[in-house]
Formats: sequence, C-alpha cells, structure tokens
Amino acid sequence: MKSSLPEDANSSRESSQPSAEVSEPFAAESDERFLTFAKNASDAIIVIDGHSRIHFINRAAEKIFGYPVPELLGQSLTMLMPDYLRHVHRAGLDRYLTTGTRHISWNGVELPGLHRDGREIDLEISFGELVKDGARYFTGIARDITERKRAERRLAAHHAVTRVLAEAESVPAAASKILEAVCENLRWDMGAFWCLDREADVLRCQEIRHGSADEAAEFTAFTREMTCARGVGLPGHIWEKGEPAWFADLSQ
Repeated sequence: MKSSLPEDANSSRESSQPSAEVSEPFAAESDERFLTFAKNASDAIIVIDGHSRIHFINRAAEKIFGYPVPELLGQSLTMLMPDYLRHVHRAGLDRYLTTGTRHISWNGVELPGLHRDGREIDLEISFGELVKDGARYFTGIARDITERKRAERRLAAHHAVTRVLAEAESVPAAASKILEAVCENLRWDMGAFWCLDREADVLRCQEIRHGSADEAAEFTAFTREMTCARGVGLPGHIWEKGEPAWFADLSQ
C-alpha cells in the first residue's frame, strides 16, 4: 500500500530519529539548532553526563581519536584519556559536582588525549555545562594541536642546541648536553649521538642518553661498540642521504 504521508512528512519523521552521534535521552532534550551546529563543527564536540558517559559526539571527534562514533556513544570519556589522567578526571568531576568549584580553567586548556592506536595527541579543550530537565551535562570542544605542539618543541630543541654549541669548545664535547636538549624538548626516551671517525670512515656512537639505565643497559652497551659505514644501519643511512629522516617503525 502506498504511504499517504507526503514526502516532506516522511523526511521530517526520519530527521527526528536520534542519530548514531547522540543518545536518545540527550536528543530528546536538546535544541535541534545545537545538534545541527555540533554535528557539522570542525572541532570535536563531546557531551557527557555526571558519570562521564558520552551522550553526544560529532564526526570531527572520529577523525581526532580514530574511533567510529557509534563505538564511543555510551562509553566513558576516560577511554579517550591516557591512563595517568583517568583518576584525575574522575576525582575532578566528582569534586565539581559536590562543591561547584573549578580547579582548572575551562577555556583553552592544553591536555593530552589518547588515540585509538595508543599514541597520545595534543589537544586544546574548552569546557561548558548545561542543565536539561534537572540533569547536568558537560560539553568539551577539542582541537587537535599535535602538529602545532610538535613544531613548537622542534623550535625549542633547535634553540637549546644552538645555545649548547655556542658555549662548547667542540661538537663532541657538547654531545651529552645536545642529547639532553633534544630528548627533553622532543620527549624522546632515548637518543644517540654519532660522530664521524675520519680515519676509519665510519660512524661511532659518541654519547647515548636514555630514561632507564636498567632497561636499556644491553642496548646501550651494544650501541657504544658498534660502527656504521656509509649506507649501513640507520645512522649510516642518514649519513649517506645527507638529510634527516623519520621512521615510524624501525622494523620495516
């Protein structure tokens, strides 16, 4: 039987159904203008309740965090945070619900997020609060600033190394401080400084820096003893090419 509803009535009925981006209770209580704006925003917009359950999340968040939107809806917001921040978030939210006192700024806060693949991402987040029929919800607008922060850290490392070299008698003598400047500014767990042995025409490890001596002892000892000819190994590859290179997976 052919439907007696006109075409625009069918469209209206379909558009009134909650999408995969928003929970049914929140959709029923929310202004349609807010939902339309939030769904199409270029920044990630997430709405949680007082238990940190996600009630709304837009498609921009999918690009930032790597999860399909349906996988996040109804889940705890803490799954998008590094482990070390989860208890801080829970305690802070509970304290705010009890006292109404904010202990951090709610505007443009820089915090790390957690991508689906396990890597941390730099975020700039602004928070808000809304009350719907007595229920309290909290909004977060997040922007991925990973590339901006990476550029800032590289510039800081460049300036730090320049200062070290300006004060050093020679590059080998400055190796330890150069590694310290690079590793601390770029958040590297380990770094090695290779120098050219002109007589043997090979690279030798001049200095190595790592966070944990116990975990890296064997690797450190091996690295200090090895040499790399031009085009051999990662140091030799960089030497041959004469330009920096980035490898996401050294096993490849």
